[in-house]
Amino acid sequence: MRVITLGQLTPEDVRGAGGKARGLDALVKAGFNVPPGWAVLEPDSDPATLLDAWRAAGSPPVAVRSSAALEDGAVASFAGQFLTLLDVRTEGSLRDALTRVAASQRKNTAYGESAGAPAVVVQEMVEPELAGVAFGRDPATGDGAVIEAVRGRGDALVSGAATPDRLRIEGTKRVGSTPLVRELERDLLARLAELEKLFGAPQDVEWAVRKGRLWLLQSRPITPTTAMLVADLRRSSREDTCWSAAYSLAETCPAPTPMTWEFLKRMMSWEGGLGRAYRRFGFFFREDVKRDGFLRLCGGRLYADLGLEAASCFGEWPLSHDFDALRQNPALASHPQPKPDWKRARASFWLKLPWYLWKLASAQRRLTAARAPFAGEFAAWEKAVRERAAGTPRAASVAEFRERFRQAAGEAAEMAIAASILASAEWERTPAGKRGELRAWIPSELAHRGPAEMELAEPRWRERPAELERLSRDAPPGRDAEGIYALRERGKDAFLRATETLRLDLLELGRRTGLGTDVFFLTPDELDRPDATVAARRRREREALLRIPLPTLVFSRGEAAAATSGAGIAPGTAEGIAWHPASAAEAPPADAVLVVPSLDPSWTLLYSRVKAVVTGRGGLLSHGAIVARELGVPCVLWPEARERVPEGARVEVDGAKGTVRVVKVPD
Repeated sequence: MRVITLGQLTPEDVRGAGGKARGLDALVKAGFNVPPGWAVLEPDSDPATLLDAWRAAGSPPVAVRSSAALEDGAVASFAGQFLTLLDVRTEGSLRDALTRVAASQRKNTAYGESAGAPAVVVQEMVEPELAGVAFGRDPATGDGAVIEAVRGRGDALVSGAATPDRLRIEGTKRVGSTPLVRELERDLLARLAELEKLFGAPQDVEWAVRKGRLWLLQSRPITPTTAMLVADLRRSSREDTCWSAAYSLAETCPAPTPMTWEFLKRMMSWEGGLGRAYRRFGFFFREDVKRDGFLRLCGGRLYADLGLEAASCFGEWPLSHDFDALRQNPALASHPQPKPDWKRARASFWLKLPWYLWKLASAQRRLTAARAPFAGEFAAWEKAVRERAAGTPRAASVAEFRERFRQAAGEAAEMAIAASILASAEWERTPAGKRGELRAWIPSELAHRGPAEMELAEPRWRERPAELERLSRDAPPGRDAEGIYALRERGKDAFLRATETLRLDLLELGRRTGLGTDVFFLTPDELDRPDATVAARRRREREALLRIPLPTLVFSRGEAAAATSGAGIAPGTAEGIAWHPASAAEAPPADAVLVVPSLDPSWTLLYSRVKAVVTGRGGLLSHGAIVARELGVPCVLWPEARERVPEGARVEVDGAKGTVRVVKVPD
């Protein structure tokens, strides 16, 4: 048995101390008023060390509480799942309490699993006049603070046996009341704000008042709710904006693991591939976008701040999205186009207007002039990428992996993004009536591709040989295509060869370190001293976050209307039976209308064998959209498609009008 005084845990101790002990230890170190006590690790062994510490403290009455490894975590509190014993006064009862509390942590819980290795917290009892729970954020709304209080001990409150007095405070607005005097109430609210800064998240605090003094008995993160996550997004910007999970990157990476999130942040930064491609053509970020980027992670999902995204094109040039139109028709988020909004122009823009006009003309000239030389540069780069992917051994060291990671997020991403920019410019300059003549390149090799293929943790088709064999047989044939427009798909394909190399390197590092696939839950800078406990915790937290429903669009003001119409992605009409496959490796039934969450390119392998496609998100110029148009498969974007179109229903799809009509629901 290891017994450590609260406030003296080392980083090594913290790993085995459990959530409750970690939180209390941090409170003591930060100077908060916490009852003295001990973290007991390995509680099944001889308790002599604990008994000695208890006697040395004067044998005070104590509370014996659980502190399992996963308890009081960021997304699962395990509240009320384990035994707590109060007012333990004798040596025999302390021995017994230690055994019973440790044993309670080994059972399965309401969460469907145990909470990991047991640990115990033993603290001196505070016999309070008032006790309760305080939330730094109201979980129901994501705003305000909530205090609940009962007279006497707080165990009746947390066990649900007593109805507390309740007070909700938001700014100057107060709803309800508690027996706390105003001075203690202000003290508690101040502690909540300090704790949120200390831990980086709003806290759920158990507190007690004894002889006019406030004691903190526990602090743990509030388990996130939809309202809290949405409120956190809204707090991240002071400007009118919209956060979109329908952004193009989310098609192939809707919920990035920590390793992939680090890659995406680097790739989309000013120093990474996006910034490098923009500098190539004379585009530039506004200073706040250069500093903070425009991608956000919320509830484990990828969102783009469309207000900042519009400012990533040309500095302070006043581009803006029509957020009112998006509120009324969320389907427009499939391909939002920022437009000039002179009312939003900053004073610094008007002062530099001649310079901006010169930069704009220069960028247009550079785009036009780049077409011919870029094709040759691209061909050389594409050849080099293919050769490296085919012949490069696995990274011999973490340092070598980090260099490959840097190059993929930089040089490789730059070439792929530059190709996409030029292809988009080609589309825009081509008259609408002739856009059908633009031919996209279609890959003939699929082994390095896969579902959610921007996610480094997602297996590629070569790792699924049986599925790869069937897909290679049934997928649309590959097609070479000439011209700038074809470089869009070729660029992404070459870029995915580079990211597959990163995936294979990470799998090897996972094998060497014993982390396995948990290696994707670390970052490149953490690989020198990989922490298996941290990686496993992040995996569990991500899984829990992804179970919390979140809207596709979050507005800083107001809410999106329910989607009453869709958006046409590829023209044509068709009627068939709605089909919701789990992966592109499944074989479609007869007369299938493919209903998918997004236009992830992996679904295109099924396009030639279905009547039509209905997607929950995706852009007009996304890879999936291009293939649908070229194959003549009607395609409609309909937000939350799988929720709105039941599997087995007979539906009519009109890709020109952007409509989906359920003709008959399944029996």
